[in-house]
Amino acid sequence: MPRASSRASVYSPTNGWSANLGQNGYRLPTEIEWRKAAAWSAGAWLAYGTGSNTLVAGAANYLNSGDAFEGQAVRTCPAGSFAPSSPYGLKDASGNVWEWCQDGYEGPATNAAAARAARGGGWGNLPQDLQTGVRSGFKPGQALDSVGFRILSGAATAE
Repeated sequence: MPRASSRASVYSPTNGWSANLGQNGYRLPTEIEWRKAAAWSAGAWLAYGTGSNTLVAGAANYLNSGDAFEGQAVRTCPAGSFAPSSPYGLKDASGNVWEWCQDGYEGPATNAAAARAARGGGWGNLPQDLQTGVRSGFKPGQALDSVGFRILSGAATAE
């Protein structure tokens, strides 16, 4: 018999998929939660989600990185394909696919308030776009092979 879930609903589909970040459930991270998990170490921000301030070939999936996925029709790679990880143990926090965040995005890439922030850069980006301080925005209705997500569990943390 399946166990009853102890997680509360975070998103409300009847209310435009608005989120109650105080609920203890599965959800997208806020931008600051994503960035801290990807790059916070010993009181300073690292440039990349690989646990480093430099990006070397073989550390992430990005444009012209020379990795095994570069010449394939589908250039994304399975999660955990690269050995380096963030100080918090996240794999592929830089490169492979942009990762959706809970926060909205208003910036040069969009003109709609419905766009969501994304972090980490993707397989088609240059190394500077994979820095953890870089953000972009995508509309939820867009179907792109360079955008994905990772989820976390719990209520939002105050940072």
